[in-house]
Amino acid sequence: MAALEASRTPVPHLHVVAIAAAGVVTGLLAPLPQAYATDRYLMQYLLAAIVSWLLGAAPFAVLAGAIARIAARCDPKRAAQFGVGTLVAFGIALLVCLALGYLTRGTPELIAGLVAGPATGLAGSAAMAFAAGWLGVGPRTARQWWPMLGLGTALGALLGVDLIRESNYLFVLFPAWQAGVAAGLFLTMQRWQQVRTGSS
Repeated sequence: MAALEASRTPVPHLHVVAIAAAGVVTGLLAPLPQAYATDRYLMQYLLAAIVSWLLGAAPFAVLAGAIARIAARCDPKRAAQFGVGTLVAFGIALLVCLALGYLTRGTPELIAGLVAGPATGLAGSAAMAFAAGWLGVGPRTARQWWPMLGLGTALGALLGVDLIRESNYLFVLFPAWQAGVAAGLFLTMQRWQQVRTGSS
């Protein structure tokens, strides 16, 4: 019976692929403001670091708002609010990353990345899930968010790879993380909306 019900619920593979591809694009754009600031020696100031990272997060915030509009079928105002919430989530993730980077200073970069990366990935995805539930564009129970949270945490470990590569322009973490979280966000919101409306 469960298999029959599952067969009646088509998974929009093309939509998920398109969302993930958009996440890859926003992820490639994410480090560019940071690289610009780094080249001009502005990263020594915490405010400049935060501003540059949030500017880098802006394309993904727009994508997140679009996902909320399409998958959760919310009004444009709440979709825009969720986009702002995504910016806040990136700010929280940045602070977690900076704090753990400070605590793990002096350790090998791979180890530091494996510590800070998953925690940062979890913080960012959890803050987005909280924003979605609070704004009413997604479920409010943690259980429904576990797939996206698990994926965001696991992909955060790629920070270790980026630290070893020492590239300011092309990261592995951002395209992978934003693609995975965007796809997870879309599927979670869509299933939540289907349960609410009783549609399949």
